[in-house]
Amino acid sequence: MLALVALVVSIGLADSINPSTIAPALFYATTTRARSTVSSFAVGVFLVYLTGGVLVLFGGKELVTSLVPHIGGRAKHVVEVGCGILLLGVATTAWLIRNRVADQVGKPRTVRARSAFALGAGIMAFELPTAFPYFAAIATIAASRASIVVQLGLIGLYNVLFVLPLFGILAARTLAGARGESVLQSMRGWVQRNAPAVFSATLAAIGLASLVVGLAGLA
Repeated sequence: MLALVALVVSIGLADSINPSTIAPALFYATTTRARSTVSSFAVGVFLVYLTGGVLVLFGGKELVTSLVPHIGGRAKHVVEVGCGILLLGVATTAWLIRNRVADQVGKPRTVRARSAFALGAGIMAFELPTAFPYFAAIATIAASRASIVVQLGLIGLYNVLFVLPLFGILAARTLAGARGESVLQSMRGWVQRNAPAVFSATLAAIGLASLVVGLAGLA
């Protein structure tokens, strides 16, 4: 169980490095309505990602659990190698389009709590079909022997970790007050320029680790 929790935590934290959510949150944090807009944006992100994860968990649980008992140790290592290669491929793609992604991470058009919530929900609804790290975590959770309550709790934990940077931005804005606005603006610029590269590097690290573990098991 501890290994499962550790896996969920590691993937959740890596997945939270997302320029599509962090950049808008940093923008909202530099406005006069920082508290309401950042929190509304984070709640929108959280609810849609959580709902999507729960639906995937229930929708794919029977398939995953039916396959797992028939998978031997060698086959599991082959799956680990496959997942590692897949993540490395996604990381490579993210690296190749990093400049395009950075250019397209723009400012939200409006600064209201309602629109911030809608933006957060919309971003996650658009990105959910390609949330490969999230799906990998859900598949592992579904294949575990944990009760459904524990599995739902792990999905919830993943999503709390996913929005942790957003509430961290809100906390920094609240504690720093107006004096921290210039710092947050600088951070927003850095994220727009570098977060796609950081995200691809993180995916590559996870993929490489999975590949090494799988190959070691097959050796």
